[in-house]
Amino acid sequence: MMFTLKWIDYHNNQSVPGLGLNIARYNVGGCSWNTLISRNGTTTERMVESPNIPKFRQMEGYWLDGKSEDNPDDYRSWNWTADSRQRQMVGKAQDRGVDQLEMFSNSPMWWMLANLNPSGAGDGGENLRPDAYRKFAAYLATVAKYARDRWNMTFVSVEPFNEATSWGWTSQGSQEACHIGPEAQQQVIRYLRQELDGRGLRDVLVSASDDNTYDGAVKLWKSFPRDVRQLVARVNVHGYQYAYGQRKELYELVGTGAGGDGKKLWNTEYGEGDPSGIPLAQNLMLDLFWLHPTAWIYWQTFDGSDWRLIVTNPAEKQLGRLNHKYYVLSQFCRHIRKGMQILSTDRLNTVAAYDYQHKRLVIVSLNLDQSSVNITYDLTMFANITERTVVSRWTTQPKNDKRLYLIELHYAHGYFVNTFLSPATNQRQDKYGGSLANRMRLGLEIADKVRQAIPADTVLAVRISFTDYADNGWELKQSVELAKQLKALGVDLIDVSSGGVVSGIGYEFLDTSKQQHSAAAVIQLEAGIRTAAVGKIRDPLMAEKLLRDNCSTFVFIGRAFLNDPHWPYRASDQLKDRSFTYPKPYDWCIGWTAYMKWRKDLDNK
Repeated sequence: MMFTLKWIDYHNNQSVPGLGLNIARYNVGGCSWNTLISRNGTTTERMVESPNIPKFRQMEGYWLDGKSEDNPDDYRSWNWTADSRQRQMVGKAQDRGVDQLEMFSNSPMWWMLANLNPSGAGDGGENLRPDAYRKFAAYLATVAKYARDRWNMTFVSVEPFNEATSWGWTSQGSQEACHIGPEAQQQVIRYLRQELDGRGLRDVLVSASDDNTYDGAVKLWKSFPRDVRQLVARVNVHGYQYAYGQRKELYELVGTGAGGDGKKLWNTEYGEGDPSGIPLAQNLMLDLFWLHPTAWIYWQTFDGSDWRLIVTNPAEKQLGRLNHKYYVLSQFCRHIRKGMQILSTDRLNTVAAYDYQHKRLVIVSLNLDQSSVNITYDLTMFANITERTVVSRWTTQPKNDKRLYLIELHYAHGYFVNTFLSPATNQRQDKYGGSLANRMRLGLEIADKVRQAIPADTVLAVRISFTDYADNGWELKQSVELAKQLKALGVDLIDVSSGGVVSGIGYEFLDTSKQQHSAAAVIQLEAGIRTAAVGKIRDPLMAEKLLRDNCSTFVFIGRAFLNDPHWPYRASDQLKDRSFTYPKPYDWCIGWTAYMKWRKDLDNK
């Protein structure tokens, strides 16, 4: 499916177009489970494993102990039977049309690392030991040489880094990773060129540095001295700034245009959690318009969640559905093929490519309107186009998944995290007590971990009690500060409730629901985050007024729903909302009145 242009029979008799991809990236691993004599010579050491890394993300490496650098046939130091499945996949990809391979590394071998952990340092800082810079380069070069000689795998380039300037790679991470700062990268690049040349691999390019943002790539490239820039034959970057970032500036700095350093650019990793394919098309077009990459690579075509083209369960080895973005990507890669020239256009939503050999023009356009539009293309520069010219057209309608996936963390009503937040209950003397920052610490840490663990398109909400209704307790000003910090961690929504942590409060004498609605408006305005109003919202007109008055982005209905399971139908009728979608068995009903008439007729039978 990935590497052929043929139509493939997928499961359930589904026929799908192959994507015809022609580049594969090989991840050379940093894991092994052997025991070594420590550097001090008095103890033994083994790889330290993050408790959060799944087994299938531990990539098995080849160099076991740092010895026999010039003798890769020494089986005591080199295990060339490792990682057989990934190598088999590369072979199958080559059989099906892949003609360019790049090697990259998420982490050096574990024994090259200061803490022996190939997921990162404890604080996310430097983890590759300075005395291992050359060893790391020798490892990559040796694998590239062995792969060419023994496995029929010829790498066009070796990329030694993967988002290595990020401080987010820690010893508790869920994948192989390693922070390698700019100065260390410079040394590794110098050594890597030497080690490749010393093994007769002068034709293998050194690429760098797979930074995860365009801005980061600009900053990193500016930090490299001239001699290092000259050694880097191609600049790799990841597309995780999406619609933002210095694409144009990066191309002008390093690219083949006037004033650039004459390097080609690859976008070596892109992905997001929208299954529709619309952001994919938008960002791919922005890359082609401003960044001018000569390759564009989608991250993990098979994996769990809506990041992937094909949703799978790697742990269970199960194939799932095709996300609609699979078909959107096919509009680009099935028709814009290797060797074609991307033409300049004046439209961000149009990509044009020309095949000089077959005299074929390809135009891919994105329509974000809700209805069809007419687009006029000026083709006067193509003199041979006549009324008899055959024009083939393919259309993909991106499907918007209207389901809302939401996870809510409960920080209210006297539950565990609420007791940390409130100064009325938190009497701790450690880093989780005392100041507001300390009392918020646990809730922020939990939200951060959850945000990292769930899909990017899943809404993360936090329910809070905006006040304790008690002297020297939690109050609205602190709730605003908490909401600001939660937003910075990727929380999408604050569900604003109140009370529950301090006993003896006379709630029956307080108009808590009205205060909650007002607090939702204040938090939404001052913290700049969406809120949900809750509390005694029984009437549809009241719910509608809260939304129209911008008190909140959402209203959450609880007891009213338990009281009346048909509340949405009644609200639809009362608000005269004819866009409401009934369950399929009730399609023939129109509105609440028709539904109730049916129920009455049924009761009379």
